Order: sequence, then structure tokens, then C-alpha cells
Amino acid sequence: MTPEAPPSTMICRLKVPLPEGAWMREFSVAHPEFTVEILSHVSSGRQETTVDLRVLGEGTGSLGPEISGYTGVREVELVETGPSATEYRVVHSTANLLGGLAKLHLMPRLPFLIREGQATWVVVASETKIRTLYGHLRETTPGVTIESLRHGGQGAELSMLTRRQREIFGYAMSNGYYEVPRRVSLTELAETLGLAKSTLSESLATIERKILKDVMETSTRFQ
Repeated sequence: MTPEAPPSTMICRLKVPLPEGAWMREFSVAHPEFTVEILSHVSSGRQETTVDLRVLGEGTGSLGPEISGYTGVREVELVETGPSATEYRVVHSTANLLGGLAKLHLMPRLPFLIREGQATWVVVASETKIRTLYGHLRETTPGVTIESLRHGGQGAELSMLTRRQREIFGYAMSNGYYEVPRRVSLTELAETLGLAKSTLSESLATIERKILKDVMETSTRFQ
């Protein structure tokens, strides 16, 4: 089987104001000197969300008590600290940073950044889904903007990838690997492509790194 690229894949970078009531909004506005990197974001059935995050900046190792003081924050764990960054695990019950995106079967690529009350998301999806996402955000999130967009047919927007990388990425996209929840697992994808699971995982990481680097350096406005 020869994987085919999706007909119109888009790589979209958005600036998204965080919802009112989100502790992360209050924290990042109070500390414009810091950048917060969201490493993982998992919601539970108890209306709780567990977030692994890294605060970038000097003097970030003593922020635990302050974070604990925000309304809705239930638990703060210091995971790792260094001279210019500290990683925390925070359990909270405040507004979900990702809103209703799971219902659209879309998620921004991790990690994503937060600064001064706004998140920067990169979403990789079909043109139809990107337009649906943008329409949803315009209705629910005042102030959302699209900073850049790469799009085209037959992988034209993926010229930074090799032919084999475009094939792998196209097959992963068309079979729902990047949807939420995933329609195909890494193991299933590897078996179909005839690759070792570890090889495919490394290949996808390289592909995503190339795509994200390219989109961060490009500024093409959404039409």
C-alpha cells in the first residue's frame, strides 16, 4: 500500500486568549516576565484537569505556594527545577484551557506556549477542520487570531519534508492518527507501513519538528 497525502492539509498557528476563570490566565498576566510551556493536559471525569507545565525564567523554583493560592487549584507538585526553568504538575478545577476542542476531534500540538493570558497553538488538520475550528473559536473565544497558515494541495505546503516523510505524514493524517481520540494507534500505523514502532515514532517526531519550525518562521494570513 502506498500512502497518499491528504488533499488539503493545513498547519495553522493561532493566538488564543485563555478563558476567564482559568488560573493560568491570571498567573501568566501577573507574571509577564515568564513564559509557560504546557507539556501535557489531561481532563478527568471528576471535572479536574492535570497539567504538566514548565515555567521558563529565573527564580521559577519558588512559585509553588503562589500557584496553590489561585482559586480552583487543588494540588501543586514540584517535578524538576533548574536555574532558568521549573517543571510543575498542577491539578485544578478551573476553566479548561482547551475549551470544547475535543468535541471537534482536534488538539493543538504539544508543547504549546502561554504568555500574558494568551496561548499559542499549532494545529495540523484538513482545511475543512481548520475552518470549523476557526468558526468555533470566533464564536466562543473573543480576540482569537490566526497568526499564520500553510496550505495547499498534495503536500505542497510540506516541501520541507522528504518524499518518504510526506508519505508517512499523509498516511497518518488520512487515517486519523492526529485526531482526538486517535482512530489509529502508533502500533497499527507501524504495522501497515511496515516499520518498527520505534522507527515510526522517531520519524513522526522528526516530521513534526520540521513542520513546527517551518510554521513558526512563516507568516501567511488566513483568507
